[in-house]
Amino acid sequence: MKPKYFAAVKKSKAVGEITIYGYISDQKWRDTDITPTEVKNELDKIKGVTQINLFINSGGGNVFAGTAIYNQLKRNKANVTAYIDGIAASIASVVAMAADEIRIPKNGMIMIHNPWAIAAGDSNEFRKLADNLDKIGEIMLATYMGRVNVDVVDEDEVKNMMDESTWITGEEAVKMGFADVLEEEVEASLNGSTLSINGQDIDVSEFKNFPADKINNKKPVKKKEKKKVQAKSPEPVEPNYDQYETQLAENQVKINQHNLQEV
Repeated sequence: MKPKYFAAVKKSKAVGEITIYGYISDQKWRDTDITPTEVKNELDKIKGVTQINLFINSGGGNVFAGTAIYNQLKRNKANVTAYIDGIAASIASVVAMAADEIRIPKNGMIMIHNPWAIAAGDSNEFRKLADNLDKIGEIMLATYMGRVNVDVVDEDEVKNMMDESTWITGEEAVKMGFADVLEEEVEASLNGSTLSINGQDIDVSEFKNFPADKINNKKPVKKKEKKKVQAKSPEPVEPNYDQYETQLAENQVKINQHNLQEV
């Protein structure tokens, strides 16, 4: 059975679990969307726990929503352990950085890149948008630099990795300091542009530079054969947004969204 796209549960008086397996969004458009308001409400429900286990398998989403979730987790008094169950791409990788410890399987991946946007307006609006994107990129870079091992990878190298939309394997993540603990491989397969990893199907055609060769245990997805059944006479059948409360003030930057979105 596939995990829910978002779930939070109090496993005991001391331990809470949060699952982020969907698209990080500022609005609840689909069942797969996860908003900061949802996360805040669930954190309030498990208030008082001393340990939060955060399970992530997400392609990312809206940069503002992701930053708000990062801040909520970072402020929480509980110790947070992040388990990257498959991938933590784009803004989902920033959410993972809020944890005190990050664990990733050998065939798991983290993807980091620069924020990008879809917008409309005149030349002044686009200049302002470009400046805002640079500011957000600086915040993301500072977040990564707060985690990595600077003896292995310096700021210029991390910035270049963001420029190139870089995918980082589990082993590379631990070596560079993006993660702390390397775990055993999880079930993964690549069928065309669909990555099925740890029970989650992700369309990797949406991403730049996806390294198909880094899926260590690729295997074809078997299609179930249809059973032949004897025709029967038909039997009669009766007819039958919640806006998030952004926490970006903590990052000391006030930005007009301009439909800004990281994918």
